[in-house]
Amino acid sequence: MSSKRTKGTALVTGGAGFIGANVAAGLVRAGWRVIVADDFSEGDWRNLQTLDVEVWPLRADDPELLRAVREGLFDAVFHQAAITDTTVLDAQRMLMENAEAFRRLLEAAIAAEARVVYASSAGVYGNKPAPNRIGDEKPENIYGFSKLVMDRIAQRLAARARRPIVGLRYFNVYGPGEEHKFTRQGTKTASMIRQLYEQARRGGPMRLFEWGEQ
Repeated sequence: MSSKRTKGTALVTGGAGFIGANVAAGLVRAGWRVIVADDFSEGDWRNLQTLDVEVWPLRADDPELLRAVREGLFDAVFHQAAITDTTVLDAQRMLMENAEAFRRLLEAAIAAEARVVYASSAGVYGNKPAPNRIGDEKPENIYGFSKLVMDRIAQRLAARARRPIVGLRYFNVYGPGEEHKFTRQGTKTASMIRQLYEQARRGGPMRLFEWGEQ
């Protein structure tokens, strides 16, 4: 590894995904050694091909990865791995892969005193009008509920360990590295901006809903 890297070692779960790959890229630029853990069920290897990162083809709750976290290999954990398809209706699968996997990873990180930043979602608020406030959550699907469960896990474990845990409730994120969501997964997980861009690029009408309120 480059001698310029002095900030420590960071784990990015779901690092082959759209947001995860951008997080990994930012960490590399900032001087971190970065290890990406991704099972490539949703992520795309193309998002990593220009990044100087180590790639571990593992799920976020893989025993090998949890052991490495617990043994203190990582100074910081950026947890981006999750099922992001809001149309998935299998509640057990959603809760196991989103909430339970996060709990196991978080417990390992706390045991090693690693800093943790994780991806929550604006889906915890449902379709309630703005402003959205903490304590006023009302998810409308199992995806949003799984993220709310994650937030509650983080709050409980942070209080027990007396350590800060940062959760980011992403709204409509868009940008470089999102292409696979449109080309491979169809349009259902792509951002609104990406969908409008593709519609315009192909010369078709730009589809809006509810007077463009989406």
